[in-house]
Amino acid sequence: MVGGGIAASAQFHDDRSTMTSESAPAVHEQGSRAFALCDAAALAARAQGLLAGLRSHLDAFAHDGGPTRQLDAAELERLRAESEEIAELAAQVALAIDGLPLDAFTVDEREVAIAARVALAEGIVDDRRACTAASLLMADEGLPALADALVCSDAHVYWDARVVDVLAAFRDVDQHRARHVAALAGVPETARFSELRPARVLELAQVARRHVAS
Repeated sequence: MVGGGIAASAQFHDDRSTMTSESAPAVHEQGSRAFALCDAAALAARAQGLLAGLRSHLDAFAHDGGPTRQLDAAELERLRAESEEIAELAAQVALAIDGLPLDAFTVDEREVAIAARVALAEGIVDDRRACTAASLLMADEGLPALADALVCSDAHVYWDARVVDVLAAFRDVDQHRARHVAALAGVPETARFSELRPARVLELAQVARRHVAS
């Protein structure tokens, strides 16, 4: 958990009926291992996309058939930034895989969902990784987990993603439904989590819970 969150706010009564620490079953080790691999897969996909762009830029220079080759400072800085991001993503993939026991395992899909739900509820600082967790969950489990994260951690203040995009990451939530949930909480379609005021975050958490219960 990133921080104490805003659960103690006088504006919001949190009975914690859906809190992971009280209601969710213990996360099975195999589920945690599988979720780590799913997370690594998402990281690898992002690295692959960046690598394709970097290769295109480098190839343009390496295979320039003209009498001279030229690269200005801005282009060089872009190449450096891209390569650094790729290296960081590759290091995260390696770290995730290196931390796993070296033995074969079989995991039930339910255990993977439990691991994703617990991770999301406790607070994931990287919004892209939060979306990876959401992509493994249906709304009836995912929205309460998101509500727990909003109320009981400060992870969302680091999320630059739009609210509707995170909501739409859940398996059975399309953009229309995501916009509807956001609108019920008074959140504009273009709003990013990092831009939300605490009162709006609390309202969104309440709406997420009510939306599942209705």
